[in-house]
Amino acid sequence: MIIAALLFSFGCSEYHVREADPVPVADPPGRDLDDQGQPPDWASCSTGLWGRYANMSAQHPDVEPAPDELAPEDYSTLNWWDDEVFARFDPSLELGQSWWPVDEGLAGDPAYFAVRWNAWLRVYDRGTIEILLASAGDVWVILDDEVIAELSSSGEMLTTQLPIEMNAGQFPLEIRYASRSALDSGLRFRVVTGEVDLCMPDYSEDETE
Repeated sequence: MIIAALLFSFGCSEYHVREADPVPVADPPGRDLDDQGQPPDWASCSTGLWGRYANMSAQHPDVEPAPDELAPEDYSTLNWWDDEVFARFDPSLELGQSWWPVDEGLAGDPAYFAVRWNAWLRVYDRGTIEILLASAGDVWVILDDEVIAELSSSGEMLTTQLPIEMNAGQFPLEIRYASRSALDSGLRFRVVTGEVDLCMPDYSEDETE
């Protein structure tokens, strides 16, 4: 299970970690393919995440939010990830600040973009793992379909470390990120404590083309 309770706020930024329902062990290989993919072969998997990068128009109603406007808690109501322009394998999310990966030469580029990453997390022993999370923008960390952390920042890079109590097992991980401000963009995510593996999902060839 996941047990975490933390509230972090600074100026126009807000951070929540929610207490999630107990996380079951993921289904074995053979499940229907979707964005989560199948659990990888842990003996030979690619360490990293699969990212789908979307552009956001300068005319999008949600870009350049007011100083006191935070991202909605429910990411599923947003269309920020709809205009996908490319996908790639990212070996890590140590992306730092002033990170502008999407530039099609459109008005507003490269300031406004959104990314969703998928991976599988394998925890070898029951106990506490610790996650480092930093963002200049909006980010949601979703573990086995439960939002366990979210951070909203209007261009300021905020960093925190989250202790999470986990059972041993394999779990689908999704990270949703959006840069809606031209002030700055950046993201860092990694597990800093605990015996874990984080690998790209096992997709069919069509899903990674």
